[in-house]
Amino acid sequence: MVQPELIPFTFSDVLRSLGMPSAHRFSEPIGALLEKTKDIASPKAFYLECPIEQRTEKMVFAGGQRFYSDRLSQNTKHSAVLYPFLCTCGKEMADFAESLSDVAEVFAFDAIMEFYRKLMTFQVKETIRRELPYGLVPRVDYPGDLWGWEIHDLKKLFRIFGDHAWEIGVSLSEFYMMTPLKTVAGVIYGEPETETECPLCSLERCSRREAPFSQVACLESLYRI
Repeated sequence: MVQPELIPFTFSDVLRSLGMPSAHRFSEPIGALLEKTKDIASPKAFYLECPIEQRTEKMVFAGGQRFYSDRLSQNTKHSAVLYPFLCTCGKEMADFAESLSDVAEVFAFDAIMEFYRKLMTFQVKETIRRELPYGLVPRVDYPGDLWGWEIHDLKKLFRIFGDHAWEIGVSLSEFYMMTPLKTVAGVIYGEPETETECPLCSLERCSRREAPFSQVACLESLYRI
């Protein structure tokens, strides 16, 4: 298990990552809460290295688990290793969020927790980037987010995580809800720098978007399946 450290950031970085201008009406409460909670903030993340032992057109076998997804199989065709990962804002921040009653503070702190989660995900990707062969960059897929990869495979990821998930305070319910809420679990793998799933997704307000939606790319993808 590899646990990346939290990288330094500024208040401007927080607003920029959330797509907020400095004059946004929530910028002031965000700044105040960021300062107030900097000593309790403890976002956590880890990833594991799992060689891909078998791949068919509709399945990827790694970490002792079979992930049935033709899209995931196609996406990982350039990679010999799968990196299951888990990132969370941390139980400490989730507990503090429950103490808030002011509506503005609730919305502001939700944005702060999302920022910490995104920051840890970025750090995991950057750490894995150094492990990948030349010419490959880290790409991320999430069960339930990737078209053709069902959310019930979250349970398989948590089987791979084992006690590591519990050690950083994350649990998964029988209905696939992760706690704390600002938590993501998925896999990272190496793909050529020009390839990304984002053109196939029409969700406009997505914090993980890396490229614009393309109807042409989506239609071409349908013809390949």
